[in-house]
Amino acid sequence: MESASTTQRRSRAAASARTRPATRQEKETVDHLQDALKDLSQARERAAEDVRDAIDAASDRVRGAVRRATDRAQDEAGDWRETLERAGEDLRRELGLLAVRAQDSPDALAAMAAEIRRRKAQLADR
Repeated sequence: MESASTTQRRSRAAASARTRPATRQEKETVDHLQDALKDLSQARERAAEDVRDAIDAASDRVRGAVRRATDRAQDEAGDWRETLERAGEDLRRELGLLAVRAQDSPDALAAMAAEIRRRKAQLADR
């Protein structure tokens, strides 16, 4: 247990530490800490910019890949369309049946059924 005099000495030392001017070493420490905080803030800003740049670059690559895949799919669909236009009735029927059998979802079959109904109506109006 502390004696009353020890407590008084500590209290006076704490009071004088609060009122005395900072030493050169303490000022240097504060300056170093402020510089370190400034460096951390700048590093955070640079890291945020780097992350934004990386995200933008990745987004550009994804958009380019999607564009190329879309173009390739459209080219292939155009090739099939040309082939079907040149094909005879029997071949087109067989290719249509193969297309139906190739579907693996009810939604795809429903879309095909709707297209068949639409085309059938067009042919009936001729």
